[in-house]
Amino acid sequence: MATVAKPAVANGCLIKLLNFNPISHAMTFLYCMTPNFYQDNISYHDCAEESYHLWGTSWMMQFGDVPTGGYFWRPAYINHGAFASELGCIALGRVDSKLFNHFHYNPWSTPIENQDRSGARLYQRDPLLYKWAVSKDHNHPHGPEDFEQTLPKRGAKFDHEAAKVSDGKEHSHWHGHHHEHEHPHDHEHHHHD
Repeated sequence: MATVAKPAVANGCLIKLLNFNPISHAMTFLYCMTPNFYQDNISYHDCAEESYHLWGTSWMMQFGDVPTGGYFWRPAYINHGAFASELGCIALGRVDSKLFNHFHYNPWSTPIENQDRSGARLYQRDPLLYKWAVSKDHNHPHGPEDFEQTLPKRGAKFDHEAAKVSDGKEHSHWHGHHHEHEHPHDHEHHHHD
C-alpha cells in the first residue's frame, strides 16, 4: 500500500487500485497480505474503511480471524491492528476519503483521542491549514450548493404569477417586504403587510 497510503504498512501488504476519486480521494482497491504477513502496530485513519475477504484469512487484534467471505466496516479514528495472515488473503477494500495511516502502539486510545492526535499532526505538517480548518470566523467553502435543495419548486401549489420578473424592474411584492426603487416607474405595487 506504499503507493497509495503514507506512511505505508509493512512489506507484504500489496494493493491494486481499482477506482480513485480525485476530489474526495475515496478509493476502491484489491489488496492482499502475503503468507506470513505480520504488522505489530495499531493504526487508525481519518476516513471510514470497509473490506470484504475474497479468499484467505487474516487476523486483527480487535476481532480475531476474518475468513473468506468475512466483512468489516470501520468508521474514522477507530483503532485496528496488529495484523497478520498465516497463509495470505485477497480482499476488496474501500475508503471514503484520503487514506492516511496514523500508526501507534496504544490499543486503548479512544476515537476522540485519535481525532485530537490527527488534528495535532495536521498542525505539525501544515499550521496554516490547521488554523484555517478550525477557525470559526472565516469564509471557507463548505462545498458546492446542491441545486436540488435550493431550486424553487414548481407545481400546483407554486404561485407562478408572483414569481414573474419581466424586465428586472417590474415585479410583484408577494414576498411581504418593501423595496426602495431608485428608478421612475409607473407600475402599481401591491403590498401584503
